[in-house]
Amino acid sequence: MWPTSVRGVLVTEGVRGDGGTLKNNKDERFMFRYVPDFFRAETADTPEEADRWYEDSGTTAARRIFCRGTRSRAPINAEVKAGRGSPHGGVFLDIGVSALV
Repeated sequence: MWPTSVRGVLVTEGVRGDGGTLKNNKDERFMFRYVPDFFRAETADTPEEADRWYEDSGTTAARRIFCRGTRSRAPINAEVKAGRGSPHGGVFLDIGVSALV
């Protein structure tokens, strides 16, 4: 956790639900690489498709982003091991302005 002053602060599922995204050090939304085959048919293939689902509240043909994996450290650990982690051994949570509005 960086900065260390926020260690122990609870980040709720609402942050992800309001558009917060996990990114690696290449600014990629990497969770699309870790969608299990079981969920692939109902899950967005690209960040653009996932964004359309958020923007239109699921009313379009766009599929939702895979969110079950956000509760698992396995995708984060895989990104760090592949050299795509943050300088502090994790990944980035991009909450952007749109997630706060």
